[in-house]
Amino acid sequence: MNIRPRINRWTQTRRDLIFDSSIKSSLIQPHFLVSGEGIDEPISSMPGISRQSVDKLLETISNDMKLGISSHMLFPVVDSQHKDSLASKASDKDMPLQNAVRRLK
Repeated sequence: MNIRPRINRWTQTRRDLIFDSSIKSSLIQPHFLVSGEGIDEPISSMPGISRQSVDKLLETISNDMKLGISSHMLFPVVDSQHKDSLASKASDKDMPLQNAVRRLK
């Protein structure tokens, strides 16, 4: 069987990201998530980007959406004391990434 995959046509969002002529639709805003509340620590090497707790992230994404930025990529920041060789914290339901995804939906 010879099937040619067409991964770039899966969803409208993916098509807009790749083929749309508007710069806004091709932007992906990175967000770095930390544990806690009320945290908004700027990252000096990335002007305009911060390490944020989930509550601050929701505000930031809301503002981004008002500006027309609809694609966001979330990166969890795990404290070194919680890291292990199996990345077992990644599947913890109470990690900031999982909380953020639940609240964003």
